[in-house]
Amino acid sequence: MIICPICNKQFKQITNTHLKKHNLTLEIFKEQFPEVNLLSDELKLVLKENSLKADNSQYNKSKVDKNIKKYLENPSFCSYCSEQLSYEKRNNSFCNNSCSASFHNNKKTSIRKKRIAQYLDNPNKCKTCNSILAYDKKSQIYCSSKCVNLKPSPTPKVVGEFSTLYNCTCKHCNLKMLLPSPKQYCEECKENHSNLRMRYKFNFNVYHYPDLFDLDLLNEKGWYAPRGKSGKWNPNGLSRDHKVSVAEAIKNNYDSYYITHPMNCELMPHSENQKKHSDCSLSYSSLKQLVDEYDRKQ
Repeated sequence: MIICPICNKQFKQITNTHLKKHNLTLEIFKEQFPEVNLLSDELKLVLKENSLKADNSQYNKSKVDKNIKKYLENPSFCSYCSEQLSYEKRNNSFCNNSCSASFHNNKKTSIRKKRIAQYLDNPNKCKTCNSILAYDKKSQIYCSSKCVNLKPSPTPKVVGEFSTLYNCTCKHCNLKMLLPSPKQYCEECKENHSNLRMRYKFNFNVYHYPDLFDLDLLNEKGWYAPRGKSGKWNPNGLSRDHKVSVAEAIKNNYDSYYITHPMNCELMPHSENQKKHSDCSLSYSSLKQLVDEYDRKQ
């Protein structure tokens, strides 16, 4: 840094703007203070670096001009339109994107033509009209929607002399049938079975009847929940069981009021409920007596 001999302040460079404050010019200042430098050592180094950079840029420009002259003696050309490439694009194969796209598309079409020729040596045929399928439809079975509609219907299975038959009896109407596959219900009972099961389904809340059910056990073990998307899995939980089973009610056409009554419900572990299947733990006549007595008390 340079110290001004008049005001004793430090500067990188003493300029006219500063000397105007002292009513002086550079010439008068040099005459009065010839020993004082106008530029600091730091600023001199910076100016030297900038001058070297300017010299290098001029050298680089001259070098680039020489390289351009050498390139123009033996230039490179576009591989599609055979136009001369500029010095900036001397390492490219094409002059622009359109030339590269058209060049590569021509390659693809030539490869496609070869594959079509190979396919036509052993082509696929339509199953109905036996016509040759096009190359784009080689993975299809039929050539058009008309051929799909005209395809032959599959031959029905004929119950022959040595085919196996099963003796089946309907669980509801006890109808005996000879069928090629085992079935539990006849066609009429199968249609009505799902609707009848919904008829005998429980529709009450267990917590509204604390006198009939052990709610402490229910709170301890919880309801049965299978493994599924909900993430709630409780295999040791309780489930509601019909004392007079639904299968027996459907078979004998019992009154739905008695079957869906809380007196016909029993809480038990789900594993025991599955083992019970369609067995009854109570007769229908005794159930009617229990329900009538309970209704009288209420």
